[in-house]
Amino acid sequence: MEYSARIAAKEDKKDITVLCRRAMGEKDYVIGILDKTIAAGGLFLAVERGRLIGVSNFQEIADGSAWLSMARTDPDYRGKRVAGFLQKVMALHARHMGIRKLRFLVNSSNTPSIRAAIRGGFQPICETAHVSFTLRKKDSNKRKQMWPLRLSNSEVASIISSSSYLEKLNGYLGFGWHFEKATVPAIRNASEKGKVYSFDGLKTVFLLGGAEAWDPSIDHGEFFVLKGTLGSIFKIIKDYGASIELDSIGTFLPYNSYLIRTALRENSFQLDPWADHGIVFERKI
Repeated sequence: MEYSARIAAKEDKKDITVLCRRAMGEKDYVIGILDKTIAAGGLFLAVERGRLIGVSNFQEIADGSAWLSMARTDPDYRGKRVAGFLQKVMALHARHMGIRKLRFLVNSSNTPSIRAAIRGGFQPICETAHVSFTLRKKDSNKRKQMWPLRLSNSEVASIISSSSYLEKLNGYLGFGWHFEKATVPAIRNASEKGKVYSFDGLKTVFLLGGAEAWDPSIDHGEFFVLKGTLGSIFKIIKDYGASIELDSIGTFLPYNSYLIRTALRENSFQLDPWADHGIVFERKI
């Protein structure tokens, strides 16, 4: 096995598209966002004798760690540790950048990726489920009053320590397609940027912000509940999302039967198959 690695350039798009289709099928979401992903400069390619055999994306996130995603391996090379090779390459890249933690999400049904993660020194840190809801534009006249919060350090610390949602996720929050550690500086920074909201003061606190949908033509929003009753938050989030003309809205929940049931049965969210039981892995480097 003599693999080499490099970062993708614009001219690699065609070969990456072919690989994604071979690995995941015609509807692979990565294909639709390849231009933006390549331009960001973190899409690593694994190559053997000039043939593209694997890809994986590297993204530095707010807490100073790196999020790995979009891992794809040519079907002819499955079981030949292509993913593990790219993980080692990206770990070296991270160390050169001063980054000391890598994270990624794998669905519990993806046994080969879980085995590769464990072989690569990654450990599971929390379990999650992603749910989403398709909004109806006809509800756009129902805008609900929500207010951005400007939180002090002590208020943020109190929210973090009392959040049952963060507790169930081992202190990590899922927001914008990645997981990061919920720290006072991280949430205070989100507060300063106008991403922390409430509709009843400090009784309910949640993060709200945009996120790129897998289909670039869809205007999608993500939120994360820090504090409050999930059912009431779901109702007001749906009305608010429709009022600002989002197409869909979603959130990462702790993998908990009661919370998932609240989302699905009581609030008509759908459980997304790519993370109906997701496991977040982390490796210190």
